[in-house]
Amino acid sequence: MNLLIEAAYFVAVWFIYKWVAPYFMKAAEKMDVNYSVVIASLVLALAMAYAADFVGLSAVVGAFFGGLAIRQTPQYKEVNSSVSAIGYSIFIPVFFADIGLSMTFASFFKDIWFIIVMTVLAILSKFWAGKYSSEVFGFTKGEGNIVGAGMVSRGEVALIVAQIGITHHLFPEDIYSSLILVIIVTTVVSPFILNYYIKKQKEDTSFM
Repeated sequence: MNLLIEAAYFVAVWFIYKWVAPYFMKAAEKMDVNYSVVIASLVLALAMAYAADFVGLSAVVGAFFGGLAIRQTPQYKEVNSSVSAIGYSIFIPVFFADIGLSMTFASFFKDIWFIIVMTVLAILSKFWAGKYSSEVFGFTKGEGNIVGAGMVSRGEVALIVAQIGITHHLFPEDIYSSLILVIIVTTVVSPFILNYYIKKQKEDTSFM
């Protein structure tokens, strides 16, 4: 039954993406209300996030699809500029502050090998997945390395998933901080790996 409900949700997402979002945003644009387009975009994204949570999926998935739906409308530039200002001034700092307040270094040395192993696995798994999948679709070996390096960073979504996991007691609380450190390390090293392969690609092409 749950699978049928989730399948129905994805069908609804496609319907919203194709028809509802463009009509909804166009109607909001015609309203004589300040920031009507921005308000409408937030309503749409939050409604899709709530619907995803209601059917048993993560609210992050719903919000992501809401963003995709808004992105393909002509009003997305206005939404992007306005929402970015709100996000970077309020929501994003609060989110990272909450992550920091939830962390502790009490078990850092005890879990050091766990952190190292998980970091290596996190880097290699994302790098190889990006590299070989891109090569399957016709990228060269050098280009595949660049794609793989660009995929290494875990970023905000991994932090959100970790928060959801600890909230629902999917893993012990004592390894939460270690997982956050793994996410941070992959995010920090990703630009260095990417820069290395970009330079290597330029050197290889210069000799051709």
